[in-house]
Amino acid sequence: GDRGGPCWLETLRRWRRATGAQPPVSASRPAMAAAAASDDDARAIEEAKAADAAEAPKRRERVLLRLAGTILPVVYVWSLPLLAKLGWANYCETFPNCSENGISVSFLINNAQATGAMAAVFYYPCLTLWLNATEVDSSGLAHASLVVFQALFGAFLCCPTVQFPMSHGFAVASFSVAALMHYAVMLKHCAKRRQWLWRCLLFTSLVCFFTIALLTSVAMLDPEALGKRCPLLFWVAECVGLSSQAIAPMVWYPAA
Repeated sequence: GDRGGPCWLETLRRWRRATGAQPPVSASRPAMAAAAASDDDARAIEEAKAADAAEAPKRRERVLLRLAGTILPVVYVWSLPLLAKLGWANYCETFPNCSENGISVSFLINNAQATGAMAAVFYYPCLTLWLNATEVDSSGLAHASLVVFQALFGAFLCCPTVQFPMSHGFAVASFSVAALMHYAVMLKHCAKRRQWLWRCLLFTSLVCFFTIALLTSVAMLDPEALGKRCPLLFWVAECVGLSSQAIAPMVWYPAA
């Protein structure tokens, strides 16, 4: 027993020296290491697939929430005339010929519940604007323009057009300009594959802004031009502009 072990090992050593054979265990070490690495890679891939599969429902949920948060303000502003007829939004006896502009978003939300709903549905686009701004910490102008826009948008909601027409008009014009400035600043920080869509939404908002300014001038010169002939035109221009501004935050993606 105790003596057989060393004799057997000595015989094996002599045989290897005579034949030049290498230990099979040593020869197999590189292959074993490669096999182990391959097994580790396979396990890592499987774990990544499992983690991705587990994350997929949460990712779909986030996408659905983003879509809902983006679509809700668009649906709201476009449904305001219907909500007015149902008694939710502001209404007038000569609807839709309610003012020299016909009807407008400002007129339709001129009550407590409609104004509150306006603030609520635009919460998510505003939140997304702030989240987007955190991706461009180096741009002080992006943050400054967003602060100004947010403050003026709040002033727009705080100054009903019927009760405070002058303050309301100033707030609307100011927050629109601030929004356009902020979107223009964020354009250069947008990923190239998204820039064309961001440009389209910015251009649409810009066209609507000048269209509303033109229609306001027409209404001042001829109070009956819009109210009696095109009572919905002013509201449509506002809805297109607000829809573009509500959609844009979700479209933006930071440049690499």
